[in-house]
Amino acid sequence: VGMGGVGSFAAEFLVRAGVGSLTIIDGDDVDPTNRNRQLCALVSTHHKLKVDVMKERLLDINPAVKIHAFAKFLECEECLTLIENGGFDYVVDCIDSLQPKLHLMHAALKSCVPI
Repeated sequence: VGMGGVGSFAAEFLVRAGVGSLTIIDGDDVDPTNRNRQLCALVSTHHKLKVDVMKERLLDINPAVKIHAFAKFLECEECLTLIENGGFDYVVDCIDSLQPKLHLMHAALKSCVPI
């Protein structure tokens, strides 16, 4: 969750390592100020959704990977439902907002999904 400076690298490393399926969630678009730290941030991607840019990049690395992209900010009250119904083996928390981060961690721990 989160396709910024940490999440974009984490997603790419997972795909390069051979993960078969990946869910990416972020409601933000690429801002010119992101270019110094985010893989998705290029002049050509300004103002595009981060998840759309990253999905295209990840599929370019491994066309066989299944990418589930959600262009939305994770709401605190959605976290438990997302984790319980997502079928995740683990969760990678790359959220930069405190409240959603805490709710995601709580939901993962409650659902026994490693975070």
